[in-house]
Amino acid sequence: MRRTLILVALGALFIGACASAAAPNQGEPGERLPADEGGLPAASPAATGSSPDQARADPEQRLIVRVGALELEVTDVQAAYAQARQLALRLGGYVGDSQFATDRAGRPTATVVLRIPADRYEEALEALRPMAKKIVLEQSKETDVTSQVVDLDARLTNLRASEAALVKLFDRAGKISDILEVQRELSGVREQIEQLTAQKQMLEKQAALATLTVTFEMAPEPVAAATKSWDPSADVQRAVAQLVELAQGVARAGIWLAIVGAPVTLIALVVLLVGWRLARRAGFRLRRPAPGGPPEGWTG
Repeated sequence: MRRTLILVALGALFIGACASAAAPNQGEPGERLPADEGGLPAASPAATGSSPDQARADPEQRLIVRVGALELEVTDVQAAYAQARQLALRLGGYVGDSQFATDRAGRPTATVVLRIPADRYEEALEALRPMAKKIVLEQSKETDVTSQVVDLDARLTNLRASEAALVKLFDRAGKISDILEVQRELSGVREQIEQLTAQKQMLEKQAALATLTVTFEMAPEPVAAATKSWDPSADVQRAVAQLVELAQGVARAGIWLAIVGAPVTLIALVVLLVGWRLARRAGFRLRRPAPGGPPEGWTG
């Protein structure tokens, strides 16, 4: 029974807190809270009726998270890395992470994550580009988190109103069981407030400082660049293809000789043999000339 009463009281106090938060919008048209007490500054007649969320969504008040990546070929990786660190500090930022390694060819590479003020992001890009002999990759992404922050603000406002109502109820509670019940509810509300506050602070920090990941690679030497145009494996493949084509031509010729040439040759031999035998039966012979005498022709 006591728990039911407590929950009913909490609901009533929560509704009252929400109604009190919305009360300034329902007052007299001429009434306005001072800016230092949470009210909005005076607006022109054309701006009358604009909500705090709309005011916060103005271009100059939008929260934009900027993330970029830059991959550069340089002549000196160590020097380029040092310049990038100095650039981050000069722009009012810092180096979030860095890593040195070697590629498959044994050349040094470096990756550095720069956290720089969002309004100086383009300035950082303009300073990094001239370091490179070649820009391999450049990417940028912008994410508008204004609506997320506005939503978190609204939820925090409601939770803080609930917290205030629970504190008042806690002060009025007399029984230990009631105190424990209210304290448990109050702890849950405060935990949610801490979580949402952390989310809001994280988004605001991400929007305030842009993240730029820069990778430095050694530019290939002229000889190495020239050898890129020669592909030994491609030459081997072309040579093998020519050899296979030549073998196919030889095999094709052998097949034609075996199938077509052999019968034709056999027929020609048969015809010559028959003709020779017929000539012998007819009595045509070639007489041998006498020693020292003139050669003799054919006789019948």
